[in-house]
Amino acid sequence: MNLRALNHKKNLYLRSLKLKMGKFLFDVQNKNYFTPSQVTSFKKILFLRNDNKIGDMIVSTLAFRELKKQLPAVQISVLAGPNSAQILQGNPYVDRVFVYKKGLQQLFRLGRLLKQEHFDLYIDLDKLPSAQTLYLLSRMQPRFAFGFNRQQYRLYNITMSFAFDVHITQWYSYVFGALGLQAPAAGYDLFLPEDSIRRAEEFLGRLPRRPNIIVNMFGASRYRCLCDGQIKAFAGLMPNCNVVVVGEARRVETFKNSFHHQNISNLFWQPKNSTLFDVFALISAGDVFLSPDTGLVHAASALGKKQVCIYKSSDLANQQVWAPLGPSAIIQAPDSFADLDMHPVADEIKKYI
Repeated sequence: MNLRALNHKKNLYLRSLKLKMGKFLFDVQNKNYFTPSQVTSFKKILFLRNDNKIGDMIVSTLAFRELKKQLPAVQISVLAGPNSAQILQGNPYVDRVFVYKKGLQQLFRLGRLLKQEHFDLYIDLDKLPSAQTLYLLSRMQPRFAFGFNRQQYRLYNITMSFAFDVHITQWYSYVFGALGLQAPAAGYDLFLPEDSIRRAEEFLGRLPRRPNIIVNMFGASRYRCLCDGQIKAFAGLMPNCNVVVVGEARRVETFKNSFHHQNISNLFWQPKNSTLFDVFALISAGDVFLSPDTGLVHAASALGKKQVCIYKSSDLANQQVWAPLGPSAIIQAPDSFADLDMHPVADEIKKYI
């Protein structure tokens, strides 16, 4: 067993141990009995989305929208991480955002704050709770709490058995069904600021007049990132297109510096200090998007863009759950994405241009 596998095994053990402790300390009985007819009386609903994952938050926007349409009088709140909270900027279906920050002091403060809200419903789509979320749930004491496979937790009084092996949009269909609501329409929401849209259009307008391929090189782990050699090869395979690299500003600048002495006439980099929404706007303004990261894949889906997505060939279950919506092609990659041949990627891109 290699070091990476050992570290993963250790983290799973520690997480399991903390969860057992959290269950022992905080898992008190919620004695309220739920019937679907009660939903129309709800005034406040809180979604748990504290994992700080941008893609998960983008997907969740379909639930915020559809809940607000079916229950327009309900106040919808979201418990979000600092990064993923940005996704809710300008979202008219979310009334309030509570930011989850790590640390015991922050956790206790958040627990006091949530307790004052008197939520009618708490919705948790995580596969397992954490000790921290069990603590928060025990503090806020909502009338009802939903979670998949939570039969052994007394804090949850709405639950159902679930295998998590269908597309992520279907998870929300099951939640809505359990609440006695109509299944939500698919489709994610992103509301781009006008300034970001303008900057993206001005930037691309200064490039040669040809198709713009927007490329994100970066994934959540180093094994899911494209390397500089692949980007150079891809630009060479697409001589009649502009290849524009986008992503986290710090990481883009690092790779840009490695190309400093190379003259690749059709390779460009996002403007310095681009914000997350500036990246979204470039994706929206481009012709095709390429990414090994599902977070930005879901952003492109929300924006209705044609895209080519890179997924690990050995993890078909992940593809099934997190596949993009809309016009797209999926490229199967080896476990280390840096070993991917860019020729089939270029061939798929050309189909959309």
